[in-house]
Amino acid sequence: RVHGGLDKTVLTREILSQILANTFRVETFGEEMNQIHAYPADSDVPLDKPETFLRDLTAINHCEERLEAFNFLQLFPEMLEDVEPPLQLILKALEQIDTSTAFRQTLHIVLSVGNYLNGNTARGQADGFELDALKKIEDTKDITNKITVFEYIVGLVRDKFPAAAALPEELSAVDEARKTGLQDLEARVNSLKAKVTTVSDLVHKAVESMDPADPFVVRMPEFCDEAGATLERLSQDLETAKAKYRDVLLFYGIPKGKVDSIPIEDFLGDIASFAEGFKGYYIKLERAAEKAAKEAAAAAKAAAKASGSASAAAPGAAGGRAEKEKKAKGAKIGGGADPIADLLNSLTMAKAV
Repeated sequence: RVHGGLDKTVLTREILSQILANTFRVETFGEEMNQIHAYPADSDVPLDKPETFLRDLTAINHCEERLEAFNFLQLFPEMLEDVEPPLQLILKALEQIDTSTAFRQTLHIVLSVGNYLNGNTARGQADGFELDALKKIEDTKDITNKITVFEYIVGLVRDKFPAAAALPEELSAVDEARKTGLQDLEARVNSLKAKVTTVSDLVHKAVESMDPADPFVVRMPEFCDEAGATLERLSQDLETAKAKYRDVLLFYGIPKGKVDSIPIEDFLGDIASFAEGFKGYYIKLERAAEKAAKEAAAAAKAAAKASGSASAAAPGAAGGRAEKEKKAKGAKIGGGADPIADLLNSLTMAKAV
């Protein structure tokens, strides 16, 4: 395609960059060109090819403006790709965090377990907790020192609250979104916006003295206007993301005084880490359950095929086994009453979230 009389297949980005880097962007270029243009046309020693090329190049009407504008036209899609997708991803991640019922229900469970573990202390009567506490429960083990509180919670979700198992899927954009900060994106948007303004001013000034039929006049002002509109939209999206992030922080109990000091990449990183760990341990539980089911089926099949009938279990042995099972069901993750009944009662509202 040809834009402004310049062919992308001939003037590639690499060639354009080399031309600009060695001509108009060189501080002494103007002085060198004055010497070339002053060189006698009837001299017995003709100009070398490089000097002849530069003479012919600069003879083109508004050559510098054409090259700079066309170079920016080719770079703009890549520069836009560096801004728009990560910004839209952050907006999507914030929306997921704000609307995920699985995430809210899981937080209810975390709060209830935390209150149980803290018993009758002041910490055991909490109405909420800061989200960075999600990292701590991964390292906090139960009274038997066999599983962590995090693993217990994931198991509880699997057994009693299966709807909350959708947490990783409902927060699917968070992990990728955490890779870019809002401050970084704002700097990119402002930088690109400034470049669009600079090129747009250059183009609109140049076309004033050009032939209206010139391809540059036909195409480049339109491109600059479109690029400017795109950057205005991105600026609005950026402000929306900043406001949305603030609202989400406040919704999840972050004090107003701390809101501006929490980088979004840290906030999203904590949630992404929790969701990733949740998914990994949930899969582990599923595989363990499948393995246990297969082993139980195989054992039952082997027993059925065994010669003779199985010896009847002694009443005392059966009673002992029943007592062990009863104790196992009442196992606690901390001191005090059995947590399951209390937890299920406290989660009545969470089921409806």
